[in-house]
Amino acid sequence: MSHAQNRLAIRLVMVSLLLVSAATSNWAAPASQVSEHYTLPGEGGWDFLTYDTQGQRLFIARSDRVQVINPATGLLLGEINNTAGVHGVALAQDLGLGFTSNGRSNTVSVFNLKTLQVQTEIAIQGVNPDVILYVPEVHRVYAFNGRSHDISVIDAHSLKPVNLISLKGRPEFAVSDGHNLYFNLEDTAQLVTMDLKTERITRTVNLAHCEEPTGLALNPKLGHLFSVCSNGVMVVVEARSGKILSQVPVGKEPDAAIFDSDTGNIYSSSRLGTLSVVAQDKPNHYALTTNVPTHMGARTMALDTTLHQLFLVAADFEPAPAATPEQPNPHPKQTPGTTQLLVVHTTP
Repeated sequence: MSHAQNRLAIRLVMVSLLLVSAATSNWAAPASQVSEHYTLPGEGGWDFLTYDTQGQRLFIARSDRVQVINPATGLLLGEINNTAGVHGVALAQDLGLGFTSNGRSNTVSVFNLKTLQVQTEIAIQGVNPDVILYVPEVHRVYAFNGRSHDISVIDAHSLKPVNLISLKGRPEFAVSDGHNLYFNLEDTAQLVTMDLKTERITRTVNLAHCEEPTGLALNPKLGHLFSVCSNGVMVVVEARSGKILSQVPVGKEPDAAIFDSDTGNIYSSSRLGTLSVVAQDKPNHYALTTNVPTHMGARTMALDTTLHQLFLVAADFEPAPAATPEQPNPHPKQTPGTTQLLVVHTTP
């Protein structure tokens, strides 16, 4: 074999090794660009998005109502009205019910998943219910109250409040593995674990280098928790031990985090118009794989795990007004008629 042939053979072997390495790597393929934009009807801001896997519908909290959208077409399917200051929606598929957290009225509305008709409105003790979560293993609804720093617990069968759990900070996003409830405390930068049987706090972890943690995701197989922080950091915590495993840079001012079990990706959506994609690159360690441009304001999201689509809501904004002593960080006004649903297809 000539020297040229030898060099060619070596190169072919190296390419083959690289291809095998890529195929067996823990790194997941990055998300694509935004593929669809749908203009949403009506005015007003928005908060959390919830995807209904059974009905293939998207629930979007819109200030005083919840819009139910067909994400395949962007068309409005219906609305759940009289939900003053609504922040989020929790779905109890096993009971055929949905629950909304109404921040201004300090209530939780209960609606029929098929008809979208409100069955009852539950008054809670807490103030400003924000994040809301249904845990089917215990058939309870947890409304996290941002202003009163507590959790209102509702029995999903009787639709009655059964507990009020005091906290030492302002709660944000929450997830559950069926045994424990995990949630961030935004103002103290902590991750809290609560036992679902006793409804008592069992661990509080200080999230180092994290400011104002909001979004939270869980990999239930590995027991890894992913908290995203306003200063552009994702902190990965081992649920079993409370040990911090990784700190990963993500887009600043995120408000949601989602784990996709099929791709292994963790997604973080930023208000500044960036979707950060994070993946495990080696055991107990994570790294940023890419940042996907989205749109200003696209801070919350939901995931369709079947078609591997992410849904985000965004809008155009006018220039922010000048700062004043009373409003040192004024928010820009939303441009009327520009609220839109964004669809990002990911790679399974």
